Amino acid sequence: MIIGINSLLIVLIGLLHIIDTCTTMYLVYGGHAEESNPMLIPALESSPLAFILVKLFIAALTVTILWLSRKEKNMIFVSLFIALIFFNESCNHFELISNIP
Repeated sequence: MIIGINSLLIVLIGLLHIIDTCTTMYLVYGGHAEESNPMLIPALESSPLAFILVKLFIAALTVTILWLSRKEKNMIFVSLFIALIFFNESCNHFELISNIP
């Protein structure tokens, strides 16, 4: 049963990566926020396509590593922790978006 829950968390992490990418682009390119991740700033400043490709690469890498190690002991806690981080980030983005006049 735990493997099933962990698999769902990994899928959720992938979806949250996509939401994070979309909301970040909306906020940054709309002039409402700045990217805080120093590794992503060059991609964001380069072009929207570069930013999307880098974010998708990071998402794919994260999901692949989690998926390959999903049956390891305690990996559900790692997946849950990562999912909570991305969920919090998504909530912060949606709060910023909702306060745009």
